[in-house]
Amino acid sequence: MSILSKETELVVTVETAKQLGLLPEEFEKIPLIKYESIFTVTNKIISIPNTNHNNSLAVIGEGAFSIVKKYKDQYYDKFFALKQAKRNLTDRELARFKREFEILHDLSFPYVLEVYSYNYENNSYLMELCDFTLHDYISKNNQLSFKNRKKLALQFLYGINYLHKKKLLHRDISIRNILVKSYDFSSAIIKLSDFGLIKEEISAFTKTDTDMKGTRIDPSLDFFKNYEIKMKFR
Repeated sequence: MSILSKETELVVTVETAKQLGLLPEEFEKIPLIKYESIFTVTNKIISIPNTNHNNSLAVIGEGAFSIVKKYKDQYYDKFFALKQAKRNLTDRELARFKREFEILHDLSFPYVLEVYSYNYENNSYLMELCDFTLHDYISKNNQLSFKNRKKLALQFLYGINYLHKKKLLHRDISIRNILVKSYDFSSAIIKLSDFGLIKEEISAFTKTDTDMKGTRIDPSLDFFKNYEIKMKFR
């Protein structure tokens, strides 16, 4: 007994079929005169058309290194965000932008923003679109119950704990770098984002005599020089 296709052939002997209980023991071998394919297996790859270039982009945010835009993909009928590096970045800043994508792409956690693909032609990458920053979400929902506030706070702490277990320091946490995805029945999920100043334990990318960057800067620091790196993960 055999199952045949143009590309694949699967043969099951009568003895094997009996052992598997597919045929009764008293079943006798029948001479095969003619057979037809039951199904065929092809190696064809289905291509999804890239419609991104035909969509209008709307600016929704801007940072020190990049501009964030949103658009609606015509194929998926869904909104996405596009983060593009500014044209005036130095080689070092562009390297940091690319590293941000690589780190995010390697992470997999519900409270960390998901990214999809990098475009090396215009130095941009595709990522999931969130509905609010934490700042805007709290401003709009200032009557949130303590229970819901606690849920958001715990999600944030779970996300930070995950980064630390990955031996990563975000270094630019603020209520505008924490995003929120909103769902029905007032459900919401925190998403840590903006990893442009991320610090890896094994990285020596940070150096002295550079500009101070970040949303929150310690007012007691008037320069960034002769510092000591002290990283301790638990």
